[in-house]
Amino acid sequence: ESRGLGDVYKRQANGANNITNTNQLTNGAGFITATDVRSMNEAASTGQSTSTSNSNTTKVTLSIPTVSNSRVLVNYAFEIAHSDTSNKSCIATVEGTNVSFVGSRSESNKSTAFALFHGSILDIGSHTGTRSYRIVFRRSTSGGSVRIRNAYLTAIEMSV
Repeated sequence: ESRGLGDVYKRQANGANNITNTNQLTNGAGFITATDVRSMNEAASTGQSTSTSNSNTTKVTLSIPTVSNSRVLVNYAFEIAHSDTSNKSCIATVEGTNVSFVGSRSESNKSTAFALFHGSILDIGSHTGTRSYRIVFRRSTSGGSVRIRNAYLTAIEMSV
């Protein structure tokens, strides 16, 4: 039997809740209603930077004003590479000042080809004032140079 597309839609909608106004929604499992976004900021650097240091070199910095009852979700991405192929790495890390990350975020790449890393990390600190976030990079050991490009940070501050 051949059925038209309208019949398929009718079957799918049968028994469904046709919500026309968001105030009809209830706070069920997984539905977040208590968090307000206070601010969003971003910083990016698409150019390539090179270093021959075993100490951290800053690629991107982002500072935001916060209150004590806020949480900050930090999204990040970068591409890193090392010039030497003899078991040496470029290490890049997301770090901060006046922050308390849940976990830490460091990535490494031994290849001379760029590798892309991206993710997010949550800052649950209770600092009122400026919190700063940075992407830093360095060599794992002496020899060769390390490179980073296309780095960005996005910070989303939420009231809790």
